[in-house]
Amino acid sequence: MVKIAAIDGEEERITWALLGRHDLGHDAAFKRDLSIITRTYAKLVVAGDLNARHRMWNNMRSNTNGRLLFDHAQQGHYTVEYPDSPTYVTSRGSSSTLDIFLNNVGIGKPVTLDELNSGHFPVLTKVTFTASRSPKLQRKDFLSVDWARFGRFMDGELHETECNTVEEIDLAIDMVERAIKKSEQVCVRTMPVTSEFVNIDPYTLELIQMRNRYRRVFQNTSNRLYKGQAASLARVISSKIADKRNANFERVVSRMDVRIPPFWKVAKILKQRSKPVPPLTVSGNILVTPYEKCNAIAAQFASAHLLGTLLKA
Repeated sequence: MVKIAAIDGEEERITWALLGRHDLGHDAAFKRDLSIITRTYAKLVVAGDLNARHRMWNNMRSNTNGRLLFDHAQQGHYTVEYPDSPTYVTSRGSSSTLDIFLNNVGIGKPVTLDELNSGHFPVLTKVTFTASRSPKLQRKDFLSVDWARFGRFMDGELHETECNTVEEIDLAIDMVERAIKKSEQVCVRTMPVTSEFVNIDPYTLELIQMRNRYRRVFQNTSNRLYKGQAASLARVISSKIADKRNANFERVVSRMDVRIPPFWKVAKILKQRSKPVPPLTVSGNILVTPYEKCNAIAAQFASAHLLGTLLKA
């Protein structure tokens, strides 16, 4: 069973989840459960045996769960932390790293402890983060901007300047950038991000509870009859929730303003999914985590825009 607890501090809430290897399903179910567990903007720490083997966390071979977890982590919502030594040893002597941590708060390097009389070794880590109040999500409302006023404000912030040298060009670019940012602060209002939530009816909630009961019984008994019943209910639930989402989408479309792009463009944007950035190789080193890849790309952009250095060369 998945154990999830939310701990309220003075500043914010932290979500902790403890998982066992039989808590998560395989393939589509595993990916769905990952999305549900990590779908949060709050602080999150997930610990346990996810039965997810991958070479990136010191396993000889990768399994399906490991590949799904690795791809899911590339979206950048959390990182995978693991100890350097194996956490599980079979009776035949083969070892694996199964007990890992998913988090977005920054934890210490996990350490395997050679203690207790079990095939699974205890894993110790330390959560170190500074509590800070999570800001509410906001967005810029560019649809209602008075662009004529924006242009007039920009004109007031700009002045003629010489652009004969690299230094003068850099100063002119900085001036334009400051003018754009200041004009945006004055002329573009900030709005809270609102989401369309699906209000699940009581009947569907009962189906979800029944599916979860069948699923837990199957996990405890391995009786495939309960697995089939849970899968059948899952299909019914997915269909009902899809109908609710479609109804919400229909209401959103019916309220669309005539100033926005045509419907087919909006639908195309909504259907697009962000693609994970594959591992990068820089100077012979393989970069896997989003933090490493972001720094490498930023350094590349910075080096490509060092006009002064390039001109002197």
